[in-house]
Amino acid sequence: MSFNTLASSVGCSVNTIYSEFINKDDLALALFNRYFAKWGVELFALSFQCPADYLSRFILPHYIGAVHQDDEYESLGLGAIGADSNVWERASPKRLLITRKLFSIWKRQQYDYLVQGRLMGLIKGSEKNIWDVISMLSVIERGFSILSLNPMLSDEIRSINSPYICDQFACAMAQLQPADSPISFDFESIKKNADAIVGNLEGFDPDSYIESIERSI
Repeated sequence: MSFNTLASSVGCSVNTIYSEFINKDDLALALFNRYFAKWGVELFALSFQCPADYLSRFILPHYIGAVHQDDEYESLGLGAIGADSNVWERASPKRLLITRKLFSIWKRQQYDYLVQGRLMGLIKGSEKNIWDVISMLSVIERGFSILSLNPMLSDEIRSINSPYICDQFACAMAQLQPADSPISFDFESIKKNADAIVGNLEGFDPDSYIESIERSI
């Protein structure tokens, strides 16, 4: 879609769009940032505050990421945006700074949560263990989510039951060396909390959040 077509569809001038976005890649990254502010940063913030046990709170946002956000992810074409190097090369420096800040906040949320658990004696994992688990859970989550959008694989991936996904997270989290081992989750509780968090996300305003980040960089 050209900026002329976009301007016509939303009822503004082309110059108005160019005043905010230098090109279509810049606009694409802005869409990605809005999505990630909601399904990354805010999702983790809500999950870490929910009424669940320590380790369940940590897998909640990853579980939600794996099974709940496909429709929005697919409708915005965010899989293509995230994988397209041209987007990251051609977007404006300001937009890239916002993206980096969002990712930094998202990673720090997880790190701080796990370090707090270590200080409380809930886990014993090393610094490397903590970062490895953060990476592995993200890989598992994205794997399920992205493959479920593939026309050739979607039926097979979506047929995998959710408790199995939680089991994969539990295996990865063993590196944290939790005080209560082996790790097990009450899936019905996970599902109930996940549904509540997804509902609460609907009231989140990603534009206001991103504006606050813009003012801080």
